[in-house]
Amino acid sequence: MQVRTYLAIGAWAVLAVALAQQGQPRRIVRPIHQISPQERMDSLQTGIQAALDDLSMTKMQVVPGIDAKGRPTTYCVSPTFGLRRIPSVGVLHNGVLRQAGTPIFFETKGWVLEYFAVSSLGKPLAPGKMIVHKNVGPFAVSASAKESKEILAFADRACSAVGAKGSYKGEIDGSSVEARPLRLSKPECLPCHQGSKIGDPMAVLVCLVRKR
Repeated sequence: MQVRTYLAIGAWAVLAVALAQQGQPRRIVRPIHQISPQERMDSLQTGIQAALDDLSMTKMQVVPGIDAKGRPTTYCVSPTFGLRRIPSVGVLHNGVLRQAGTPIFFETKGWVLEYFAVSSLGKPLAPGKMIVHKNVGPFAVSASAKESKEILAFADRACSAVGAKGSYKGEIDGSSVEARPLRLSKPECLPCHQGSKIGDPMAVLVCLVRKR
């Protein structure tokens, strides 16, 4: 009798779950090889822009943690500004980027997406005054001097285009490359970014798609 009762309860539970799921949108997960480089760039740009928009990271924060002996404790996290909020070594610890599903780099069959951030150090974008940020992008640190110059030259050409059109495309050493804007989005940022206005591109995200 007890066995029948348990089976009946189990059957009702399964039915209840099935009914609850009816009408809910199903999440379609595509194989990674079906996701295009363009979709990866969109995800990367969205995630990094979200991190830059998160002004909570510009304030000192006290976060919970565990000390060396396994006891609960708290840690002070220093405020960070600009592109320093998104170093590649900290991407996995950045809640905004993690929620946006932005991994450190993207690789799939046939191609790999590498990315770099280029800016004029908080000033309006200006050709000849741009630098490649060494802490943004998994390959930025190991980029050759020749490639860094090519990335800078490409970003220089993209300065005006990313502001007006939103992107700029080209080629570097046989690899397709695209520049995307990272924009100033909040009035709280204006005191530190003099000479700029809301919507101005403050950095260029340079994405290279290399064939494997």
